[in-house]
Amino acid sequence: MKNIKLLLILAAVALQPIVINAQQRHFDFTHKTGKSKVYYKITDKQLLTAEVTYKNSELGSYKDNVEIADSVKFRGKTYVVTSIGDSAFFGCEELDTVTLSSTIKSIGRNAFSLTNVRNIKFNEQLEEITAEAFANCNLISEFTVTNSIKKIGDFAFENCGLRKLIINCKEISSPRAFNNISTLNEITIGENVQTLSYEIFSGCDNIRTINYNATSFIGFSPIESLPSLTKINIGSNVVSLPENFIRNCVNVTEVTLPENLSAISSMAFANTSVREITIKDKINEMGIAVFKDCLQLEFVSLPNNLAVIPDLTFENCEKLYELAIPDNLTEIDTGAFINCKSLPAFVFPKSVEIIGKNAFDGCLSLKQYIVESKNPPVLENSLYMSSNAFVDIDCSAILSYKNAPFWDSLTYNCDMDNVTVQSTMEREVFDKTRNKSFTERIINTGDLSYVITNERNKYVSLIASATSYRDDITRTIDIPARISDGENIYTVTGIESIGVCQSVFIPASIKTIDTMVFSGIDLENIEVDKDNPYFASLDGVLYSKNMKTLVAYPPKKAANDNNQDPIVLPDEVEVIRYGAFAASKFPELIIGKNVKSIGTNQDILAFHISEDNPYFIGIDRFVTTKDSSRIITAPKQTTHALETFTIPNCIKRIDNNVFKYWQFDTLIMQSTVPPEIFEQSFDLTKKFICIVPKGSLNAYTKNPYFKQMNLQEEKPAKTTKKKTSKKKK
Repeated sequence: MKNIKLLLILAAVALQPIVINAQQRHFDFTHKTGKSKVYYKITDKQLLTAEVTYKNSELGSYKDNVEIADSVKFRGKTYVVTSIGDSAFFGCEELDTVTLSSTIKSIGRNAFSLTNVRNIKFNEQLEEITAEAFANCNLISEFTVTNSIKKIGDFAFENCGLRKLIINCKEISSPRAFNNISTLNEITIGENVQTLSYEIFSGCDNIRTINYNATSFIGFSPIESLPSLTKINIGSNVVSLPENFIRNCVNVTEVTLPENLSAISSMAFANTSVREITIKDKINEMGIAVFKDCLQLEFVSLPNNLAVIPDLTFENCEKLYELAIPDNLTEIDTGAFINCKSLPAFVFPKSVEIIGKNAFDGCLSLKQYIVESKNPPVLENSLYMSSNAFVDIDCSAILSYKNAPFWDSLTYNCDMDNVTVQSTMEREVFDKTRNKSFTERIINTGDLSYVITNERNKYVSLIASATSYRDDITRTIDIPARISDGENIYTVTGIESIGVCQSVFIPASIKTIDTMVFSGIDLENIEVDKDNPYFASLDGVLYSKNMKTLVAYPPKKAANDNNQDPIVLPDEVEVIRYGAFAASKFPELIIGKNVKSIGTNQDILAFHISEDNPYFIGIDRFVTTKDSSRIITAPKQTTHALETFTIPNCIKRIDNNVFKYWQFDTLIMQSTVPPEIFEQSFDLTKKFICIVPKGSLNAYTKNPYFKQMNLQEEKPAKTTKKKTSKKKK
């Protein structure tokens, strides 16, 4: 009987958790969940809570997969597991996965330090991660800071292997929670985030992508000065951007602002490489120096609701060239555009009341101020005037400006007589892009016609018909800078077409010139006002102001000079605009060493590529990219029609309009893979046969443009058999 009782006692003890001498062991008892043996320590005997701990001072209490229970029983009592204790899994090199129970609220100091854990399944009740909890955990690649987390300690994730981090808690005040994570490359800042320490990502030098969704962020930006950041995605519900948002993130080149954004704080985009930005109309507030030191910024569209351009907004934006000014702007503050060295002109709408100190100082290219109000805005000191700069105003208000402080010493463009309008008319125009019709108002001066392009700014473009003055080929067209209908003065800012003429003069007011404007006429000479900030002429040829773009070469000029000699362009030319040599048969053109872009529709009889040019070479009669894969342009067809025309096997793309005016009977394609072409790469209305390599007919048929041709597969070459004669025996 005694033996039976002893066996029953031993069996009962075997079913109970193992009791440990607390002085010898770090844990109070163990419990097995599934296959996981876990060590526990009682943290509160009255509240019946326990934490996960380790076996003893030796490392490696756990390995493989560990599952932690919500509660465990010990000596007849049930203890709720509320935490992972200090150093619980410290140094467990064979640990792979840990599943936390739903009751755990805190993770202790060094709890997972120096482990090789790959996956930790967190719960939604976790509130605290203590200092160094995951330091040097090299195999954890992704972590989400849930909304329940209220505190993360210093160095909690220092030097761990995180690649992706999602933060959606309200606040992380520790400045060192995620320091020195060299592997981290993507961060998502969730909509619940309100405050993050601005040093929180210090040393995380490889972050490339930020997804920013915080809707009520307070304080300084935590993503300032990330050296590798290239992409910032701003969520659709974000309404404001914090101070220093991506300041000093020098590799960010593109930013798209959401529709709901209403405020941008100071220095938000300062010292980034953003090239252009459109600020939505809900924005009504901007801090100071938002785009300061954005050295690559070229185009900005400001919102119509913006009343003030604050201090230093565009300071040192050296490449800023084009700016869309809001209609309701009332104030331009101190130094707003200081050192914007490429800005050619500036329009002050009628609403502007104050222009602050040094607002345009150092704007070396600024040649024209256009002031729409007849009442001079308040100038806080003298307006910066570069060489040959002038103020363009309604000349009826010249006395008001001459008598106003700081306006009295400026140069005004009111000396030229305005051309008087004789009649006006309206015409309906269909816009293919918007798929709708609209009404244009035409102004006639008796000599030339203009279309109003901007009623608010009183801008017009010249649209003289190419059929006008057909008999007067020796005529010179002197385009006026302004025309007047008696009530309004319109500034001529563009040329859309021009009448037949031998010579044309372009005033300082012209900003845009459409392509092919000078084709189809016997033009010999183009002259440009030296004060024009956009265009220049040299020897009667039209260029951009910096001489880097050839805009138009007069069709008759080359023939008059010497049509036997090749045309040589200035070394500064980098771009040959579409149709720059249109509507005539020019002789050979030498493509210089610096030319890197050539538009199509060039009536050149032959191209010669400089050996020093790193962008183009010549194959057969074509101009191709250096790798011979893309046809950029082709010379004027010299014969009426070709029997056959071959596209080499190396060609992978043919640019639009390259062979639009070529005629041939048969087009031979050598590549089995159809090259990329466009609707007008060839004239698809002409009837010609397109021979494709054997076995490639199906591929060409699937191409939307090649399938419109008369496709035929090449036939195998015929072979002839030699006749053999039998000798008589």
